[in-house]
Amino acid sequence: MSASKESIFNKNGRKLIQKCFELFMGYDKKKIPVYFSEEGYDKYASEYDKALGFLDSFEQGYFQWLNQDLKGKKLLDAGCGSGRNTIRLFRLGADITAVDISEGMLKVLKRKKPQIKTVQADVRDLPFDEKSFDIVVSNLVLVHLKYPEEGIDEFYRVLKDGGELFLTVIHQKKEALLKAKKEDFRIKGFYHNAEKVRGLLEGHAFSVLEEREIIENEVKISTVFHCRK
Repeated sequence: MSASKESIFNKNGRKLIQKCFELFMGYDKKKIPVYFSEEGYDKYASEYDKALGFLDSFEQGYFQWLNQDLKGKKLLDAGCGSGRNTIRLFRLGADITAVDISEGMLKVLKRKKPQIKTVQADVRDLPFDEKSFDIVVSNLVLVHLKYPEEGIDEFYRVLKDGGELFLTVIHQKKEALLKAKKEDFRIKGFYHNAEKVRGLLEGHAFSVLEEREIIENEVKISTVFHCRK
């Protein structure tokens, strides 16, 4: 074998060994793009409803707390996505406003329930007056905020005195790998544990009425908070 052929063989052999090692270690050098929420969920909007069962798993028993007559109650679903929970609350009689940063997600919701009021907005800057809502629901949203207190501050501001907040916090340390239109990508996320979120809630003068851990296979996957202003 000539020196040049041997050099090429060794080079290719090293590449193969390195690739096998990376696969064995669960490491892939392929660069996966990471999008912020608005762009990411616009891309994923057409696929989102395929994962509703999985998303529901983070809120086991959640709506036992809302098993009440919501007629006449002004309710804000902050970070509503495609309306996974919005439509359920609407059916319970709530006067509901659905907010999401993603126009694509809101279009999906509108196709399913055109009579629901939707507003495109960031939960950190809600376009509502103080004390506008009896109830605020926010599911799996804080994970997308680097500073979750910015969202909590707005939830407190728009709630009426004595109003209730229902909040689901996902314990996700790494962004999920998503796929839409043949593109793999992730949506930027930040890990916030339950202790941190509870401290922020109490620091904003919320009373934490109930805190429920959601556990699957002995792993805490999320925490649900029921609070009162």
